[in-house]
Amino acid sequence: MALKDKVVVITGGAKGISRYNARLFASAGAKLAIADIESTATVASEVAERGAELLAVPTDWT
Repeated sequence: MALKDKVVVITGGAKGISRYNARLFASAGAKLAIADIESTATVASEVAERGAELLAVPTDWT
């Protein structure tokens, strides 16, 4: 599947399986939008290391 320059939106992307998926999509060349109530600093740096574009959105669904 070609993901170069595709946009992937991940909710709950700061940790767990979603964080793992964010790294995989970033490595595949996708652009990412990650929303989470938790801090996205760690996943943001991991995505940046892979050269992917990222929009991190602090989100509170309550």
